[in-house]
Amino acid sequence: MNDPVAGTAPVSPPAAPRRRPLLLWLPALVVAGVVASLGVGVDAEPGKTPNTWIDVRSHAASGEGTRADPWVDALRNALAVHGSDHTYHLPGGFYQDSSALVIQNDNVSIIGDGGEGATLTTVIYEKDDGSSCWKFLSREPGKYLAGIHVRGIHFFGNMKATGAAIEIESIRRGVFDDILITRFQGDQTTWANKGVWLKGWDSISFRRLRCYRVTRCIFIDVNPNHPTIDADHFHFEDVTLVPGDKAHGVGIEVVADHVMNLVFDGTNTIAGANKGVYWHNRGKSAMGLNFTLENVRIEQGGYRDDSWGVFIEHSDTLRQFVARGVRVSSGYHGFYLRGVGYITMDNCFVMGGATSGRHGDRESGYTAYDIDAYGKMPVVMTNCSYMKWNERSQMKIADELVFDAGDALRIYQDGGRVMLPDRESANESGAR
Repeated sequence: MNDPVAGTAPVSPPAAPRRRPLLLWLPALVVAGVVASLGVGVDAEPGKTPNTWIDVRSHAASGEGTRADPWVDALRNALAVHGSDHTYHLPGGFYQDSSALVIQNDNVSIIGDGGEGATLTTVIYEKDDGSSCWKFLSREPGKYLAGIHVRGIHFFGNMKATGAAIEIESIRRGVFDDILITRFQGDQTTWANKGVWLKGWDSISFRRLRCYRVTRCIFIDVNPNHPTIDADHFHFEDVTLVPGDKAHGVGIEVVADHVMNLVFDGTNTIAGANKGVYWHNRGKSAMGLNFTLENVRIEQGGYRDDSWGVFIEHSDTLRQFVARGVRVSSGYHGFYLRGVGYITMDNCFVMGGATSGRHGDRESGYTAYDIDAYGKMPVVMTNCSYMKWNERSQMKIADELVFDAGDALRIYQDGGRVMLPDRESANESGAR
């Protein structure tokens, strides 16, 4: 898969925002005088109230908006002047900050022009100090930002940045839409680069997130501002995650302990990684609830023993795990689940292992499903299958396995015992 990177050709700066003509009658002069006394501009997007739509270019410390000469500190300076409750517009072109930008304002919208190539709103970040390009953080410890909306921005690390593109330490009610993150792979020692680094709080949505050449595309971490809740109501829709590192790359990584209502749906792709989904929380006694993966294609793995499509090892319990329409193929093992309870898998397919002579051969085999659910909690699988190339292609279910055929049939994998409603048949020749 190709890596879409902003074009290298210089881009002419967009035309300056059009000023509204000065009206020649008295009421308009009075309004203009009041606005001037407040020290705010009168530019506005059509249909918006004046003084809420701010073109950040006029606040840039320097630059012409080209890749060679980007606008410097434009958003930083605009936020410092206008603060919360405004919409900040970054017209197409190139932007750069002199250092990591910490955003601490509520109810702000940061809007780029989206698009492709030279017309894209691109934020260049090449810092090698481990810092994040944009960090959302409340001014008060233990509090959160509310009402954050970011749309149409391309974050470009140029293979130099060693931190994250977006770091969210404390947001409640945030929407990120049409976000492109490319070439955040500057850390070739600890492999700690992240696309989106989430630490909390709740009700955060990402739509149309694309990450290319980013070692850890989505990273959900422990919340430093809350003792029990790390992440609640995080929703991802129509994401494309391509770490581009088959030895170290991860599409979705979770190390937080108490995660509730984490949902991936829409149409989603994870490609070119060591692990598609990697959940390995750090050991605090906290239960996770409701993790849903829906319509996810995971492919182009690393052909390694540790390459898995979905690998979950929860130190306490992750309950209500649902995988629906998940396909794992090309160089991966399939599903590895430990410490996971009430597992429901529907229409999943695994075709792992090596697929060509260049990377090996089909005789290498793979493990399609390796599931040992928490305690005696059942595993429900409906229309789940895998490509069995040879005897080394495996399916391991260590706990009660329920084939969803209605209330009339329950089959235990480890004893071949058939269960019927209100009675038990001791027929040991039951299907396995």
